[in-house]
Amino acid sequence: MVHTQHHKTADGASIAYRIHGSGKGVPLVLIMGLSGVMDDWSPLVEELAKSRKVLISDHRGIGESTVPEDWDSDLNHDVMSDDILSVLAALGSDWSTLDILGWSMGGHILQRLLTRPDSTVTTRGTIELLKGKVEVRKAILAATMTKMPRGDINMAQMQEEAGKIKDGKKRKRWATEQMLAYQYDVASLEKDERLNKIMQDRIEVSLNTTRPQEMIAMQAGAIGQYRSRDDLGRIPESVPVLIIHGKLDRMVHYKESEPFEKGIAHAKRVDLSDGVKEAQDGQYGHFWFDYFEPSFWAGKINAFLDGSTATQAKL
Repeated sequence: MVHTQHHKTADGASIAYRIHGSGKGVPLVLIMGLSGVMDDWSPLVEELAKSRKVLISDHRGIGESTVPEDWDSDLNHDVMSDDILSVLAALGSDWSTLDILGWSMGGHILQRLLTRPDSTVTTRGTIELLKGKVEVRKAILAATMTKMPRGDINMAQMQEEAGKIKDGKKRKRWATEQMLAYQYDVASLEKDERLNKIMQDRIEVSLNTTRPQEMIAMQAGAIGQYRSRDDLGRIPESVPVLIIHGKLDRMVHYKESEPFEKGIAHAKRVDLSDGVKEAQDGQYGHFWFDYFEPSFWAGKINAFLDGSTATQAKL
């Protein structure tokens, strides 16, 4: 059974994390997106953990993580990436060389982490952080962006509508249902009973986990502070980058992923040509791993992570 552990950061935040799996593959870190918590990674994390150790965590102030008592509420991508690096450094040598997948805001944080001023490229081609305590070997950018993204959702309108609902529990459920609906495309929800059931289950998970609105607002503010497009060229060719982004993404429009192909010349889009027609056509939404099967996505991710690193060997 996987247990939640807690790590105290230098400024006193308590970061909750879990480690799944015990395989021999290079360890993988999953960075969650806006408003998300560790539970949202299931069932993908369990599939990935069949071949490697996988670390998931809650960002400070959300889920099972807390903020320092005297925290000044200054949240940005450096703070959130520092939290992740602090956990990894404390875990020691078993987590010194690793791969990272960032989803949505998590992918935005990953871009900052890979291009921080204190990062260097090693002779092995990895990106070194914390003076060698952490080295990033490969990166996956999933349903993410380089700036505050374009999407279908109108948060101001949603908040206005939610404000008309007087009962607190009903208002929370309505807002949760609305937010989760935008994680999928309308047509798929209408025709796919399985996907609909998954969404309903996720609504219940969301209602029963800690997701403070003030922290979600701070996370959104952190996204707005960082534009990564000019930094992408700093990601070396020796660090392979995979892009996962559905053409039906309503939260982060597909076009938001195009700068990665221009800014990271060696980045590749995931190849789903052996999947069902919808997969082949890129017909999936923001909650990408709820489409098709978790084993399908885990297979694609594992193929990338376990594939050749010939470019690195040339350096």
